[in-house]
Amino acid sequence: MQFIVVLALVAFSQIPTAASADVCPGLPASSGLAWQLKRGPDFDVCYAHEVGSTESRFGVYLGYAPGFDVAGAARLGQGRVAGRAVVWYKDDQGGPFGRQTVFRVDKTGEWAHVWVLAKTSKELQDSLSVIENITLP
Repeated sequence: MQFIVVLALVAFSQIPTAASADVCPGLPASSGLAWQLKRGPDFDVCYAHEVGSTESRFGVYLGYAPGFDVAGAARLGQGRVAGRAVVWYKDDQGGPFGRQTVFRVDKTGEWAHVWVLAKTSKELQDSLSVIENITLP
C-alpha cells in the first residue's frame, strides 16, 4: 500500500507542460522549448527542454528558500534574465559551461534561482539568448 501512495505522489509531482503556463516563466515563441514543471510544498521548479526531448537546457526555481548561495561562489560576469541585470556564477554541476544566478523576484520575498546546463559554448549562448527574454510570472 505504501508503494502505491509513493508512486501516486511521484506521478502527481510532475505536472504536464500545459499546466506549467501559469507557473513557469514565459518562453519566447521562437525558442522551440517547453517546460516540465515539478511542484514542491512551497516552491516550483521549471525545467526547459527542447520539444520532443527530456534533456534539460536550463532550469528556474521559484520559491522562498533557494538552494544556491552566492557567498564563496566563483563569479563569471554580468548577464540578463527576463530583462533583469544579474551576476552569473560557476555551476560545477551544469557541465563545462554551466552557470547559475539567484535574485529576488518581487516584494513578497520570492526568489528565482536560474541555472544553465551547457556542454559547449554554443549550447550556453543558445540558452542565454532565451533566458534573457523569458518573462517571469
